[in-house]
Amino acid sequence: GSKIDLSKITLELTNNDKTKETITAGFTISPDTVKEVGANTITVSYKGFNDTVVIKGTEVLPTNITATYNGGTVIEGSKISKSGILVTAYYPDGTNKTVSDFDISTETMNTVGLQEVIVTYKKLTATIYVPVTAKTVTQLEAVYNGGALEQYESLDRKKLVVTATYNDGSSVWLSSIKTNPATRDSYIVTVKYVSLRGSYDYETVYFQVDNNKWYYNRGNGWEPVKPNTSMND
Repeated sequence: GSKIDLSKITLELTNNDKTKETITAGFTISPDTVKEVGANTITVSYKGFNDTVVIKGTEVLPTNITATYNGGTVIEGSKISKSGILVTAYYPDGTNKTVSDFDISTETMNTVGLQEVIVTYKKLTATIYVPVTAKTVTQLEAVYNGGALEQYESLDRKKLVVTATYNDGSSVWLSSIKTNPATRDSYIVTVKYVSLRGSYDYETVYFQVDNNKWYYNRGNGWEPVKPNTSMND
C-alpha cells in the first residue's frame, strides 16, 4: 500500500548513436503504489518508451496489538469462540485495523473464575480474561424400566436409570459418572412408576457426592453408584 518513491528509480536510455544517458526524472510509473507482498511489476514510461521493473513489497508489521473479550460467561469445560474476541493491530504510520487471523493459547475453559488466555498476532501478544462458571447439575431425572409392579413388590435397582442434566445442556447417565464437576452435595429424586393396579406409585431416592464419587440411598443406607452400570449392579 506504500507509494513508490520515484527518486529510487533510475533509467538508462540508449540513443540511436549507441550513447547512453541516465534519466532520474521526467518519467511516470504505473501503478505508483506497491500492491502486494513480494514481487510487484511496475511499468516505467518515458517519451513513448516503456520498460518494466520489479519492486519487492514487504509486509508492514504492527507495533502493538490490543485484545478485548466480549463473549460473556462460559461454563466450565466449554470452548470460547474467536468471534467473541476483538483484536486491534496498530501500525507505525498511526493507523490501526481489526484483525481476525489471530491465535489463542487455549479454546477450552477449565478454570472457574477468570481464565487467562493469550492472544497472538504477528508474534505480538495480548492477554484476555474469560469469566468461567462451574459446571453444575441442574436436574436429575429417574426412569424405571422394569415394567408394572405388583403391590408391595420392590423396584429392581438394575432397571432404575438416573440421568443428570448440567447447566451447559449436556446430560449423562448418573451411573457412568466417574468424576463429578458439580458443586452441590446432595440431590433428591422421586421415581414414578406404574403398578399392576393401574395407579402410580412413587419411591424417593437420595443422591449424594463425596470426594467426587456418587452415592445413593433408598432408605436402607448409602451405597456407591458403580461406573458403567445401569444402577448399583
